[in-house]
Amino acid sequence: LAPTPVPTPSPTPAPPTFSIQDSESFGWNDYDADFEHSCSEGTIIKSMMSEWDKDKLDRRWKTQCGEFKYTGHGSVSAVPDSWGSWSDYEKGTDYRCPAGQVLVAWKSQSDNGVLRKRQDRRFQFKCAEVSGATVEGSSDYSAWTEWMADVNTPCGDNQGITGVRSERNPDGGVKDR
Repeated sequence: LAPTPVPTPSPTPAPPTFSIQDSESFGWNDYDADFEHSCSEGTIIKSMMSEWDKDKLDRRWKTQCGEFKYTGHGSVSAVPDSWGSWSDYEKGTDYRCPAGQVLVAWKSQSDNGVLRKRQDRRFQFKCAEVSGATVEGSSDYSAWTEWMADVNTPCGDNQGITGVRSERNPDGGVKDR
């Protein structure tokens, strides 16, 4: 009798390892002005920064995008979805990307002009589905700041932003988010 041959197993390719490295950046927008920060296709928002100006009663914003860099087999990509709905002026905003998606763009309209009474902004966000990696959402709002304070929300390696929350100052005094 001849022995039964044992098949040689094929090596299983290692899953891709990736990092999200800084790519393009959108500088500070003008106070009391609309803006749009949209990362290039295949990149995601990695950090958002904001500064408050007490004389203008407004914030300006800066955004850092990140590009997936991977090794091994496969790839990681982000395919943009459509814009979500505009948030309301003078109300809180709590936007979450759908499961498996990360933030890739956001824009804001200012209502701070001379004849306008709101002294506020409203926001709209766009997410992208990520393939080749698992997106695990988090609701950690440990980056809350005091009213009129600067904000910096950098993500760590292999992280992107999956949601944004902003509260309107409830006491009606300082018109800050």
